[in-house]
Formats: sequence, structure tokens, C-alpha cells
Amino acid sequence: MLAVAALTGAIYLLFAYHDLDQLKYCLAGGSVVALLFVLTFAFRGAYSVKQLVDDESQAQNIALIWNYAFFGLLITGLLTKSTVVYSRGWLILFYAIGLPALHVARVLVKRAAQWGLASGIVAPRSLLLVGTADSIARFRNHLGSNDTGLRVMMVALLPEHAGLDDAAFAGQIRAILEHTGARARDLGVDAVYILAAMNDGITIDCCLDVFAALPVSIHIAPAEFTDRFANLRIERAGGLITLGLSDPPLTPLDRLAKRMLDLCIAIPAFLVLAPVLTVVWALVRFDSKGPGFFVQRRHGYNQRAFKILKFRTMTTQDDGADIPQATHNDPRITRIGKVLRRWNIDELPQLLNVIKGDMSIVGPRPHAVAHDLEFEQKIRRYTRRLNMKPGITGWAQVNGLRGETDTSDKMRRRIAYDLYYIDHWSLRLDFYIIALTLLSPKSYRNAR
Repeated sequence: MLAVAALTGAIYLLFAYHDLDQLKYCLAGGSVVALLFVLTFAFRGAYSVKQLVDDESQAQNIALIWNYAFFGLLITGLLTKSTVVYSRGWLILFYAIGLPALHVARVLVKRAAQWGLASGIVAPRSLLLVGTADSIARFRNHLGSNDTGLRVMMVALLPEHAGLDDAAFAGQIRAILEHTGARARDLGVDAVYILAAMNDGITIDCCLDVFAALPVSIHIAPAEFTDRFANLRIERAGGLITLGLSDPPLTPLDRLAKRMLDLCIAIPAFLVLAPVLTVVWALVRFDSKGPGFFVQRRHGYNQRAFKILKFRTMTTQDDGADIPQATHNDPRITRIGKVLRRWNIDELPQLLNVIKGDMSIVGPRPHAVAHDLEFEQKIRRYTRRLNMKPGITGWAQVNGLRGETDTSDKMRRRIAYDLYYIDHWSLRLDFYIIALTLLSPKSYRNAR
């Protein structure tokens, strides 16, 4: 960061004043930002090997902490009454270049950490897994590749509880764990992961009795939660300790950022495309009997119904309890409708839904209310896709999952992509999906 502060300071000062007399102030400001960034990064535990090789975690940490550090510089300047010595032009340049520079540094550090792990220079954290064969296999699968900074050194296979009374079960487990504990001490295990259900008090108590005597960290990884919730955390509620399972997909600040992106795209796009939309509306009216627009009830954010707006591409306007999906060579599709569907032009009136606030530019595609009621009975967690505003385009659509969902399997695949988008949302992902919508051939496949 000091290098970026010096570089941006030199560029700005030479361009604006043709000398470097004030460069020392840029270096001082860069030092404050660097100190705040490093300390905050360290306090968040982001310098562990596991964090350094975690792409998603690191990207989120860097963007957040960079803003914290830069805000800290501004507060420091106000408190010390030194803001007058800092040029606003340099501050803007430093902020704009500093964040991408940090992401470049992140990639380099990640590569270095991966090389260190692969070459043995950096020792991974050694784990002992305690659980049944199935629970250990699931944990290994979630653990992923060898570049995470974690290495399974030992496993302790426990028997199933079925067919044994509690006393006999506890005796078997204790015998296995005492032998395992002695080996773990000799091998220098760093952490013990107990892969047991939260209601399996016998296994957990026996593990704690044995492994509490070792200088290791002890973790409980209940399969019934870890398989379903990606962001478990411990929280306090007054004097109670609770296990947090999930959060809303977007924070209030995230919702504001996404809404600003929607308006910055939707309003100019609608104004620019207004003449084209008018011509398309007229063509639809002249091509077949009926209105130029198609209006249908859809479920939006938090399952609130809204009326979606599209160019009419069919001879029918279904919006009841039974809505047949469009199929290949559907006779209901009009001549102009085939062209509009093929190139996604029929969706453009939804810019008005975005401006109104019912939809977003990017999000899970909304389905007819009748189809929602059908599939929510067949597909687990189907309605979770409505925890975010529906979009004109989405992650499923740019991956080719468009068109008819005549089987539950097709809809499950689409829902899996929708839920991935919700769990991994970022403005960067939105921009990426928008680019794919315009440029990727997959976005135009399976149009019906």
C-alpha cells in the first residue's frame, strides 16, 4: 500500500503541480492506511494459511477492510486537523487504484501460500477426525483440495449407536478414544473435529473428557447443520449462547448497493431503448390480435406477488391456476413472438419492473404463481429463491438453463443455480452475469 501511495502521489503531484514537494504527505497517509489495514486484517484472523488460500473469503475481507482503513484515514485527518495537507485528487486516485492493487497482491500471496503448502515449506494444520465412516467421508468431501492449509492426519472410526445400550456404547467409544488420544499426542495433532450430531451427548462427552487433556483446539461439526448451512457461527443473545444458522442474503448496505446498480442501469437503458420498445410494441399489435404487452402475476421478494410486464409473444394470456408452459414449436407463439423470444427482447419491458422496485437486473427468474405453487411441493428449499428480488436475467439463465421445465429434475438444476447465486452474491457477480447475458451464446439457448 505504501508503494501504491507513493506511485499515485507522484503521478498526481507531477500532473497537477509538476513537483514532488508534497509527496511526504502521501507517504504519511499511505502509512496510516497500511497500518489500519494490516491490524484489522490480523484481528479478523485473515492471515491464517486457510484464509490466505480462500478466494471468496479473501476477496470479501479485502474490499471491506480497505474501506474501513480508508475511512480511518479520513477520521485521523479530521481529528488531527491535517486534512488540509491532503489533496482530494490524490485521495480519490489512491482509493481507486489501491483496491485493485490489493486484489492483485491477494492473488500473488495465494499462489505463494499454495506453493509453500505444496513444497512443504508451510506446514498445514493437522486434524484428527472423530466420527462414523459416513460422517468422516462427508467431512473430507467438504474439506476439498489439499491447498486449504488443513490436512487430515488421523481418523478415529466410531461404531454406530444402533443395537447398543448407552453404557455399552460409551464404553466402546471411550476405549477407542483413549488409544486415539495417545497417538494424537505423539503425532502432534493441532485440532480435533468431532463429527457427531448435536443430540449425541454420549459421543461428545467422551470426546471432551479425552481430548481436553491435549493441547489442541476442539471443534464440533454436526452433520445435520454443516451439510445444510454454509455460514454457521456462535452468537450471544443476552446471557445465552446460540448457534446462528443463516442470515438474510443481503445486508441493508448490500440491498442499497444492488438497488443503485439497478437504477443506474435500468433508467438509462429504458430511456435509450424507448423508441425501440415503441416499435416492437407496434409490431406485436399488428402481428396478431391482442394487446402489445403481456401481464402476469409472479411471486417476487419474500413471496409478494407483483405483475410482470413482457411483450406479448403468444395468442393466449394465461394467468390462472393452470398455466401450460411454452414448448418447442408451440402453436400459441406468434410470428413476431418467435423472434422476440429467440433474442430475449420480450423481457425488455421488465426494465419498468426494475425501476418500480419489483425486480432487479440480476436475480432468480420469477415463475408464474401457479408454477411456484406446484414446484414448492416437489422441490426442497424451492421457496428460498424468493429471498432475493427476481431478475431480468440470472445465473441459471446465463448457464443455459432456460425454457421449459417439464420435469422436476430440470427445475432442480435451475434452483441449484439460483441458490448458488443467492449464497455467493456480489456486485462483481452481477456485472459478470450482465456481461454473459449480452455476450454468451448460452444465454440464448432453449428459448421457447
